[in-house]
Amino acid sequence: MSRNTDRENDILMKREKMKITLKGQIPSGKNAVKITRTGKRYPSPRFVAWRNVAIRQIISQVGIVMRFSRPAAITIDYWPGDLRRRDVPGMADALFHLLERYRIVLDDSLLINLVWRTHEIDRENPRTEIEIIG
Repeated sequence: MSRNTDRENDILMKREKMKITLKGQIPSGKNAVKITRTGKRYPSPRFVAWRNVAIRQIISQVGIVMRFSRPAAITIDYWPGDLRRRDVPGMADALFHLLERYRIVLDDSLLINLVWRTHEIDRENPRTEIEIIG
């Protein structure tokens, strides 16, 4: 069994940790892009509305600062509000782009080691709890 050096222990101790809770359902990021007749891509109004509400929730919890500029692990706990089938990769995509757009992470490719856990339905309080450790 190997022991960590003092430098390795210092690095491990300095890892940042952030927890965010988003209320409500998450739309799929993959289905949120519309294309004009000229080929210009833009987010759907439904996605923009969700994104605006989500960023207000993030700001109220952690403010606006870039926190993660190196690889980070992300754990997502999701409680749906109904029985509809969900596009989990699409919801993860939406969350990753949200975190990048509002500078929680420098680049969403830095979010590695994704753990997604879907819990039982919570009709009274559908939510997503996100924990990032980097």
